[in-house]
Amino acid sequence: MYRLLLVDDDVPFVESLLNVNWQTLNCVCAGTAYNGTDALRRMEEIHPDIVISDINMPGMDGILLMEEMRTRHPHVQMILLTVLQDFMLAQRAIRGNAVDYVLKDMTYRQQLLRAVEKAVHRLESLGESEWKPAADFVLHLNRYENSTLEKDMLEAYLSARSGILLCFSLGKDADMHKIEEAQRTWRKRIPALRGIVLPGEGRIEWIVEGTQKKTLEMCEQMMVQKGALFNVPSEHFLVAVGGMIRSAEEYRREHARCIDAFHAFFFDGGSVVRRAEAQAFAEPTGLDLRRWAAWAEDAMHACCEEQKASLRRNMETEWRRMRYRPDMLVNAALRLYQGAALRYGDEQNQRHVANITCAITLNALMDALCRALMSLSNQKSYFVRMAIGLMKARMDDSELQLADIAQEVGISPGYLSVKLKEEMGKSFQEMLIALRMERAQELLHTSSDKVYQIAEKCGYSNARAFTNAYTRYFGHSPKKN
Repeated sequence: MYRLLLVDDDVPFVESLLNVNWQTLNCVCAGTAYNGTDALRRMEEIHPDIVISDINMPGMDGILLMEEMRTRHPHVQMILLTVLQDFMLAQRAIRGNAVDYVLKDMTYRQQLLRAVEKAVHRLESLGESEWKPAADFVLHLNRYENSTLEKDMLEAYLSARSGILLCFSLGKDADMHKIEEAQRTWRKRIPALRGIVLPGEGRIEWIVEGTQKKTLEMCEQMMVQKGALFNVPSEHFLVAVGGMIRSAEEYRREHARCIDAFHAFFFDGGSVVRRAEAQAFAEPTGLDLRRWAAWAEDAMHACCEEQKASLRRNMETEWRRMRYRPDMLVNAALRLYQGAALRYGDEQNQRHVANITCAITLNALMDALCRALMSLSNQKSYFVRMAIGLMKARMDDSELQLADIAQEVGISPGYLSVKLKEEMGKSFQEMLIALRMERAQELLHTSSDKVYQIAEKCGYSNARAFTNAYTRYFGHSPKKN
């Protein structure tokens, strides 16, 4: 099947595309991204055949992404989405060799399916041997010049330099230019190293002449000087030692095992120098974000530290058991924080976003997510403002209950009751009566309505009940001026 990458900063829209039955077009959704920069990173990980991207995104937009893809991944098919019917954008899409330019209108899904079908036909007509690079990577070799290698070139390179694959992970924010300079120093000290540098993602791969055991021993010695040589934080420095490679096929296999070794460190911790072994990491087409969002709400509203700690342990245990790929869990945590920030009416704190996206272990990810959620829990007045607005809008409903308002606000009835009492000094019923009486007094002074009509507008089914409530509240019966 052909692999799809969905790119859009509109999270609900991306989630709606995850529900499309792509298998009918011989496709599967391999991953998602939320801006152009994130998309380029994901492409290095999942190697999609087709990219579906929105044009209007913060940072690197869809047009810039298309132009960058044309240089890095010329064989990947691109489909652009937009809400704007702009002739100039359409022209740029055509010049960029996009498969199609789809408007997000009432018929966008049918148009998108036709566009994907067109992309599949393109791929089938090209033939796998022509469009798919042998190593699935753009590699820097020898002098680290960027070049896409054909299969015969890669095979020739590896057959001349067979050895143990050694993969370093230096963190997403690592400065690759400084790393390439440092690498020259390392190669002078260790002549056995033969460099293959992976651009982006803060990873370096080397081929080492010798055995896996000797390579592991060498890595342990190298760890002493890692900070000075690579200029990266120690906590971001991981090493995976793969097996012997003599061909492009063996390289792909050992590269995948090294990446899995980094995934294993995310869950299990332990030594930062790891022997690459076969691991199983789940790659679901969708995540249970709705249930996890409910967990996030519970964590934010926990009444004591013990309860917060228990909720955190439960989620960490579940994620560890599921053993999803770490990047999927990082994206899930980021979306949980973004969703909570949106519901609380608060802007995202970029420091919290950075802490979540840069987490290299599950424990660090849970720390970052919990801190981000707790920072939002101080914005509770948003819920009260929303609840009061809904009570005003629906006060004519004589059956209106606390549970109805809480459901629309998106929190539990008990929590809403507590917040109303804390911030307004009234229970739900006391608050509703106060709002109804204020409205009734206003209508008595400004409208020509009869008392029974005002009673109905204020949620009372009969005038007698309204009169009694009004008298108790104001100390006199309702009278028209």
